[in-house]
Amino acid sequence: SDVTQSIPFQSKSVDVVFSVAALLYIPGGKIHHVLSEMVRVARKGVVLIEQEVDTLSAEGSFVTDEGTNSG
Repeated sequence: SDVTQSIPFQSKSVDVVFSVAALLYIPGGKIHHVLSEMVRVARKGVVLIEQEVDTLSAEGSFVTDEGTNSG
C-alpha cells in the first residue's frame, strides 16, 4: 500500500502508530498528508523516531531546533 495516498485502516483503529526513520523517504510535499493519516488511524498517539538530514528537501525547506525554515 502507498502510504502517501492513505493508510488502509479505519479511523482510530490502532492504539499507537510507530514509525522509525521512514519519513525521510516520503516526498516533502506529502509529509503533511502522511502525518495526518497517522494521526487519523491512531487512538492514543503517534511515535516518530527520525534521523536528522543535513540536506535541503526538494521543496527547499529544512528543520532546525527553532522549527522549519525556507531555504
